[in-house]
Amino acid sequence: QFGELVMITAMTASAYVAGKPDLAIPPYTLTGLVDVDASVLTVAGTRYKAKQDASLTGKRATVSFRKELFSEDMPIPQKDWILTLVERPDAPKFRVSYSRADGGDRIHCLVEPSANEFG
Repeated sequence: QFGELVMITAMTASAYVAGKPDLAIPPYTLTGLVDVDASVLTVAGTRYKAKQDASLTGKRATVSFRKELFSEDMPIPQKDWILTLVERPDAPKFRVSYSRADGGDRIHCLVEPSANEFG
């Protein structure tokens, strides 16, 4: 499959408790397409695009999945869930801002970097 492995962790939160993993939905891994805007760096007067790596890039990214991959046991990611790019160095984590269908066969998640202990 084309793409990279993304671990999806469902999160719970309330007015009194910071987000923590939702024990009712175990983490699961799917293949997704990760689109991170690469920063334009200037090195020795030469502009080039950095590798698409969360440590070098902008504030937001999109991760998309084939809609058919989701099921009752592996639901579509919701707001504040954590997506971990398990194949990248240091396995960067992103928090879902929102998920939406594209009208076709994909689900797109707008995400932003997350660094707390749960993601």
